[in-house]
Amino acid sequence: MSGLFQGGGWWLILSKIKSSFPGAEQISTDELDTALKANRGAVILLDVRAKEEFDVSHLEGALWVGNDGELADEVLAKNLTPETTLVACYCSVGYRSSKLAERLKKERNARDGLFVNVEKSAFGWANGGRPVFKDGKQVSLVHPYNGVWGMLLNSELRCPMSK
Repeated sequence: MSGLFQGGGWWLILSKIKSSFPGAEQISTDELDTALKANRGAVILLDVRAKEEFDVSHLEGALWVGNDGELADEVLAKNLTPETTLVACYCSVGYRSSKLAERLKKERNARDGLFVNVEKSAFGWANGGRPVFKDGKQVSLVHPYNGVWGMLLNSELRCPMSK
């Protein structure tokens, strides 16, 4: 990585996300990984990216809810159960997913810790060496969102952008 994205780049982005969406609870990719390993069936993953991004790869078992989370209520109506302990929203870096996590918590008057954003989202997950999937098979590439934000993603993980 270079320029803005060396060292302080993530700090600046995370600070912006937290100040823009103060009601969105944040969990790390490590915390999400632990929750998934402890009880995968109790965790719902909501992918808040464009369909093109989702189609390149996503976290295993993630449900696509649209670029702005416009399908979240419909998806949750079909998947949210009393056994659900965590609904983890993610996007590329956490901005779109923080917006959705904050909205869901507020609109549903949900308890703390139910609707959360995954800090650093898909980029942090993949950069940490965790698997991503396409059509049920593990793959190695992640959609970079665009040329600038994609610099937050390790270069070997960046899917080439279509022109």
